[in-house]
Amino acid sequence: KREITILLSDIRGFTAMSEQLDAQEIGKVVNHFLGLATDEILKRDGTIDKFMGDAVLAFWNAPLDQPDHRERALEAGLALIERVKRENAAFTARGHPPIEIGVAIETGICSVGNFGSERRFDYTAIGSPVNRTARLESTTKKLSIPLVLGPGFAQGASMPVVQAGAFELQGFKGEVPVFTVPEVHPSSQSAEAV
Repeated sequence: KREITILLSDIRGFTAMSEQLDAQEIGKVVNHFLGLATDEILKRDGTIDKFMGDAVLAFWNAPLDQPDHRERALEAGLALIERVKRENAAFTARGHPPIEIGVAIETGICSVGNFGSERRFDYTAIGSPVNRTARLESTTKKLSIPLVLGPGFAQGASMPVVQAGAFELQGFKGEVPVFTVPEVHPSSQSAEAV
């Protein structure tokens, strides 16, 4: 068990996009997005846990110690958002709708290692913080912001974060506070800094 920072990102409105594009085009869109995500994660020495359809799950501080794991994950998330924005000009020029993404980042204690069966296993992270990251990602759409941070991330953050709201997340008791960084929060002046 160790503290890790988890990032989950996916394409917003993917189901609707799938209905507008043929299978070959949707495959190109997904692979392009996952390629961008891979670049930004690996530039910051993240571990890509898995690709799940149009989503990517990654973490920092395992297998190697990375004291700045929160910062690395946040840099990767912000860089991915900016990169997708830049790439959208070329994407829309080909007649496609622009890609919008959501990024959730959370920090917490997880079990990290090889999990699976005798015949097939993956190096992965399991635990409540991973599940919370997946649930948090859905709040990006509700808040109309591309990046959300969980309470575990905010608690130990060395950079300024602002509370963006609080939501009931499936599988978690009570409302979970959701944070972001001032540069992506539409009304960060009035938000309470943590």
